[in-house]
Amino acid sequence: MSSSRVRRSSSRPLGIEAAGPPARAAFQHLAFGSALALALIALPVAALAGDKPMDSPETGTESVTPTYANSGPSAAGYKPRILGLSRYRKAARASKAGSLGVAQVECPQCDPLAPYVPESFHHSNKINNFWMPLQPGKQLVLQGVANRGGGLLEHHVIFTVTDLIKVINGIPCVVVWDQDINQGVLSESELAFFAQSDDGAVYNSGEYPEVYELGQFVDAENTWIHGIEWARAGVHVEANPVVGKGYEEANAPENDFWDCGRVVEIQSKSDRAKPKVCVPAGCFQDIMTVREWAPLDGCDVIQVKTYAKGIGIIQVGAIDDPEGETLVLTQINQLNNAQMDAARASALALDAHGPQVNEIYYRTQPAFRDRSNDPSQPIPTVYQTGDESAGVSARAFLAIGRNPVKGSTSISYGLAEEGAVDLAIYDVVGRRIRSLVGQSEAAGSHTVQWDGRDDSGSSVARGVYFARLRAGTQTFKKTLVIAP
Repeated sequence: MSSSRVRRSSSRPLGIEAAGPPARAAFQHLAFGSALALALIALPVAALAGDKPMDSPETGTESVTPTYANSGPSAAGYKPRILGLSRYRKAARASKAGSLGVAQVECPQCDPLAPYVPESFHHSNKINNFWMPLQPGKQLVLQGVANRGGGLLEHHVIFTVTDLIKVINGIPCVVVWDQDINQGVLSESELAFFAQSDDGAVYNSGEYPEVYELGQFVDAENTWIHGIEWARAGVHVEANPVVGKGYEEANAPENDFWDCGRVVEIQSKSDRAKPKVCVPAGCFQDIMTVREWAPLDGCDVIQVKTYAKGIGIIQVGAIDDPEGETLVLTQINQLNNAQMDAARASALALDAHGPQVNEIYYRTQPAFRDRSNDPSQPIPTVYQTGDESAGVSARAFLAIGRNPVKGSTSISYGLAEEGAVDLAIYDVVGRRIRSLVGQSEAAGSHTVQWDGRDDSGSSVARGVYFARLRAGTQTFKKTLVIAP
């Protein structure tokens, strides 16, 4: 696994032109798939089809597609700097700090507020915190506004609360589906997991973000889950926020990801001297402003989030970044039954795909529908455990580390049962160029390194290649791109 999971840009992969006509034809096929994805706006299942076991049937699921307000003018060549609501990507932080020449400052306090243990979460999936209520079916749609010129951008973030639960560290968490759509093309589709402690604080327990290019799945390398590879849940919103106190929002060392927050202002509607905060979805008086920073990248303030009581996040923006954007709330929706069914199906598709492509997510328990209000449908006892590996049957998967590949990359795979394994690299015309594994292996997760060489020891040319795993009756295939 790569020790640094930095989000890739939305430009096309390297090495396509040098790969020859077969590779160009393959990418023309991907471009057709991206047109389909654009027509469907935000359909994770369509983007996942190429990474299912090759012998599994294809399925399709409708997605929730809100009616957007007029998008207004867009900035030519614009690249979004804010992706999703639950965190700020390291790549964007580093880009901002480098471009502005920001000086390093002393880090404010950033400590965990309390241990993330089941004893403190007796009703964890009932999230009614004033500042971040997460009732099933709630959907927030935010749109980008250019910090230079103020025009609306063709960038939307859709934050949908599902009626699914995923148990993390023995704590049932609400599953939120977070989509990032830029100019009508899905660039990221993420599952985020939240739980409310007995004192009312909302914790961020993990994230599974899938990145797409040209409408096609690329990777899920920014995945982190509390308790796996030293990752630690943190507080997203405090129960009783205190102005000036810093706290840890999440910490995932394997991802080089550590975010902190501090409340800088709480404004009440009784304070007539304070102006309302107005966004396209409305004007709000009861608001809270939180500033966030990333200690691993220096502790300058990077992002500001504005919360409205009873709503949640209404505005997200970077400080002193004229080339960036501010996300503003444009819609507050409550999904109907049909829309809920579609959102649930799409979230479950992501949840099922995760174990096939990411070794961290492979160690989690499957999400399931919340039926806590139906006494005839109790939560299965297999989920009532604090051991993330307990109750999880072994599942087959194939995942690539750094991709595009520069020099070498890791290839991880999982086996549902002990048996013969054949893992090899093929070129675009189907020739076997490197054998990596050809022996019997135990059930569970395994990792090998590919150094970018063929069986003769020569470095392969840049271009498109495929890793193929045969394990028992299943076959998996993943695309690799060799970069210069």
